[in-house]
Amino acid sequence: MFKWNSYRETVYKNCTSSHGSRETLTYWRNYLFATTVLYLIPLSLIALLPGIYMAYIEDLTYLVYADVIAVFSLLFIAFAPQVNIYIRKLVFLLHFTWFP
Repeated sequence: MFKWNSYRETVYKNCTSSHGSRETLTYWRNYLFATTVLYLIPLSLIALLPGIYMAYIEDLTYLVYADVIAVFSLLFIAFAPQVNIYIRKLVFLLHFTWFP
């Protein structure tokens, strides 16, 4: 069974910093980033399977690769341990500006 609370805690732990007070702008930037990643993963999985299926039917192999890379980059951003928040945000920004 999928545990939403443990999933949420993991994403927030990995995508926010533990130091800093709630009054700082950096805290709220990281919190907004973590919330975006938190909800983007389940929502992107809803569109992933039909998108890959239709791209495969239409013989658009590069689109299939782009979809799979997008999901793996989101999973990397959310679950890779010991990665700096700056690197996570950079991967998010670079990937989703090149592959919208």
